[in-house]
Amino acid sequence: MNMKRIPHAREVDQAIRGVLAAVKEALKGVNAAAGQAMTKGDYSTAEGLVAKGRKIQEFRARAEELRKRWRELRGSGVGKGDEAKMRAPLWAYYQPVLAAIVELGGAAKRRELEPFVERIMEGNMQPGDLDVMARGEKRWQRMIRRARKPLVAEGWLEEGPGPIWRITAAGRGAAKKLRGGPGADAG
Repeated sequence: MNMKRIPHAREVDQAIRGVLAAVKEALKGVNAAAGQAMTKGDYSTAEGLVAKGRKIQEFRARAEELRKRWRELRGSGVGKGDEAKMRAPLWAYYQPVLAAIVELGGAAKRRELEPFVERIMEGNMQPGDLDVMARGEKRWQRMIRRARKPLVAEGWLEEGPGPIWRITAAGRGAAKKLRGGPGADAG
C-alpha cells in the first residue's frame, strides 16, 4: 500500500496545537493567580503557584517536543526526503526583496518583485522553497508576501495599504549590505 499522507494527520496536529493553546492559557491563569497572591501578601500560596507554573512550563516543553516529533513523523516516509523539507527562513528574503525594489526604482508590486528576487536568490534557495503550495504558487513566492510586514516593522518599507511596496532610505541601506547586491560597496 503506497500512501502519500497519513490519514487524519492534520487533525492530530490541530489537537496538539489545541493542547498547547490550552496549556498557555492555564499558565497565564496560574501566573495571574500568583501575582494576586503576592499582592495580598499570601507568599506561601504564591510560592506554590510559582512551583505549579514551572511544572506547567515543563509540560508545555514536552508538548512542543511532541508536536515537533509528530510533524517529523508526518513528513517522513511519505515520499519526501529530508532534503525536500529544507527551506530558507523568512529573514533570508529580506535583503533580496529590498535589493529587487531598488533595482525596480524604489517601488514595485509584489508580482513585479518575484522574478528579481528569484534571480537574486538563485543558488541560495533550498529544495523546500520550490514546493508548490495550495493555490499553485511556490513557497518562495509566499515567503516574499510574508516578508512585507517585518520589512515595514524594521522601517525598511513604507507602511501603507495597497499593492505598491516602497523602499525607505533605511531600506536602501539594508539592500546595499546584500552580498554583491545593487549599490554594494566594492570593498
